[in-house]
Amino acid sequence: MIAPQGYCVLANANSSVFIHNSNLRNCGTSGVYVNGNSTLTMEDVTINNSAIGLNVGSGNPYVTVRNSNISQNTTGISVLSGISIVDSTIVSKNITGITASSGGSTQISNVTVSLNNIGLSSSSGGAIVSFVNNRIYNNTINGAPTTSVFMK
Repeated sequence: MIAPQGYCVLANANSSVFIHNSNLRNCGTSGVYVNGNSTLTMEDVTINNSAIGLNVGSGNPYVTVRNSNISQNTTGISVLSGISIVDSTIVSKNITGITASSGGSTQISNVTVSLNNIGLSSSSGGAIVSFVNNRIYNNTINGAPTTSVFMK
C-alpha cells in the first residue's frame, strides 16, 4: 500500500492493516492515519517526528496498539473513535501525549505518558479509560483519565 503524501500509513475505506516491528519517521501530517470501518493493529512500532503520530479518525475504526513508542510528534495520539493501547510509551516532546475528543474512547493499560507538555487531554465527550496500571508523570500538565477501572 502506498500512502498519500503526508502519511506513512493510511488505513481507510474498510481496510485491514497490520504494522509490526517498524520505524515510521518524518511522515508529515500523520505517521499513521486510520478512519472508516477499518482495522489497524500496531505491534513493536516506533513513530516520531510527525504532526500526529497516530491519528484515529471517525467512522468506527478498530485500533489496537501494543509494545509501541510514539515520541517527538506534535501530538502523540489523537482519537475521535476508539482505541486500545497496551504496554506502550508516549513520551518526549509531544505537545499532547494522548487526546480524545468528539466521543472518542481510549483505553490504556500499562502505558507510560511522560515528558510531554500535556500528558492526557479529553474534550467534547472524549474519554480516556485507565486500567490503573499506567504511569502518567513528569509532563508539564499531567492531565488525568476520565475513568479509572481496577483490573480483576
